[in-house]
Amino acid sequence: MRVSQGGHDVPPDRIVARFPRVLAYLRAALQRLSAVLVYDNDDLRSLYRLIAQVENGAVIAQANDQPDWWRAVRD
Repeated sequence: MRVSQGGHDVPPDRIVARFPRVLAYLRAALQRLSAVLVYDNDDLRSLYRLIAQVENGAVIAQANDQPDWWRAVRD
């Protein structure tokens, strides 16, 4: 999808290699920012699905069906 919208291709192995680092950045951001809306875009049928709202480091709302990566960040 990224390429079809004018973006550049990212090889799957690069995505997999970067994922732990991206999750670490998200964990840090959740603690430093006063308000965060967390979106998931794994499903092409429902782009940018809101999965959580975090305020001052505390999850105040989240979707019932959460992706595994969010559970790993949250816990």
